Amino acid sequence: MSKAKIALYGIAASGFFIASTALYAAPAPVERTATVQFGDLNLDKRGDVAELYQRIRTAADLLCRSRVGIYDTLHRYQGCVADALQKAVVDVNRASLTEFYREQLTPDRSIEVAKQ
Repeated sequence: MSKAKIALYGIAASGFFIASTALYAAPAPVERTATVQFGDLNLDKRGDVAELYQRIRTAADLLCRSRVGIYDTLHRYQGCVADALQKAVVDVNRASLTEFYREQLTPDRSIEVAKQ
């Protein structure tokens, strides 16, 4: 069955670390992963490509929410999701998904802002 691996690297820690002048050992980086199955999808069909992209995005969202704490910024969360999406698209290595991914990055120029 076809699958994509989404990997995030970060520090697994619970609670807060308070910096002080004393030296301390930082926790070792750990990898958090999720596997997205897509053997049931035909990546020659745009609808199935969109479904795979949504599956990857959902998995990235779940991983990043568990990694980014409530005191982190929206910017850090969005960066985490963007990084996970990019890595998963590269892992799948299919032109149709890459094209769809790039379309999601490009703002829709056909939408006009209402004039005031």
